[in-house]
Amino acid sequence: MNIMQIVSAGDINGAVVHCALLTRELVRRGHNVTLVCKPHAWVGQQVSELPVEVVRSDLRRWPLDELRRIGHIARERNIDVIHSHMSRAHAFGVMLRMRSGIPCVATAHNRYVQLHWMFNDFVIGNSTATTKFHRRYNLVRHKRSRTIPIFIDEQAIAGVGEGARERLRQSFGIEPNHVLIGQIGDVIPRKGLLYLVRSLKAVLDQNPQVRLLVVGQAKNSADYVDQVKRDADELGIAHAIHWAGQRRDVADLLAAVDIVALASLEESLGLSLLEAMAAARPVVASRVGGIPEVVNDGETGMLVPAMDKDALAAGIVRLASDPALRARLGAAGRARVAAHFSTAAITDQIESVYRQVAGKCRRRAA
Repeated sequence: MNIMQIVSAGDINGAVVHCALLTRELVRRGHNVTLVCKPHAWVGQQVSELPVEVVRSDLRRWPLDELRRIGHIARERNIDVIHSHMSRAHAFGVMLRMRSGIPCVATAHNRYVQLHWMFNDFVIGNSTATTKFHRRYNLVRHKRSRTIPIFIDEQAIAGVGEGARERLRQSFGIEPNHVLIGQIGDVIPRKGLLYLVRSLKAVLDQNPQVRLLVVGQAKNSADYVDQVKRDADELGIAHAIHWAGQRRDVADLLAAVDIVALASLEESLGLSLLEAMAAARPVVASRVGGIPEVVNDGETGMLVPAMDKDALAAGIVRLASDPALRARLGAAGRARVAAHFSTAAITDQIESVYRQVAGKCRRRAA
């Protein structure tokens, strides 16, 4: 098939990683892929060695110049289906569909009320919670939607070289006897770092060897970061927190940590949890959104109520104090990712959606 992927983020996030990995797998399966992304976008660099035509665009919908240009490219390449990722790309894809007649599939990586969703030929929710949200609030038809989770590059995460753990821990000043918790993702209020930091006081009271590594970019949330740091200072725990900033070496970072925590207030799925489980790291996470679809409570990690710092602390203390439990939950997490979130299984499902919408379009045209 001739497939056009459209993604609107310039930097790295879960949706962008999914688009990059999906593009790579589609090419491996023999599809012709055109990738539309912003100038200098990270995703364009990730596929530069593949036989993929990368089309740079600001995805501006008005004036209509970009829609005309991308539409011309789509017709020239006989595109069978458009697949969009992230809000700006979704709106652009729907308008491109209306102008060109090419069917559009949109993957919902978040849960926002946006009425353009109903105009797609098909909507893929990355979790059951996400799919239900778009059916209820964005009026997406049941027969035009289904849940297909994202997948991760298991081999890249499992293939970390020897010495990565020691090298990374030394670079942050983490001692061999420290139990290192990692929170990986954008440093924004929705990710709940404030509650994780507030729980850390009780954790350290019971296990002074625990340390927290915060990995991620503060996107338009400087005030929030300041609040988190003030709370850490007031609680007397700032010494136990290491701020790594934005990093691309996630596999190495996962090798360095012992536990992954995600105290989100809202989460459609939780890519960082899948990556942690693939690295055989146990997780402690909020029971919100699609997270319970990823983490089996008591089997691959621990789920706690959102904004409950006491429950969060209890989960972390239990794992920090029991290496055998960490190993057991980590191994179960890796097996779950391999069984349910593999590249092959997920791409098969996405291909079936492509064939479905492209087939309907051909029948209408006939």
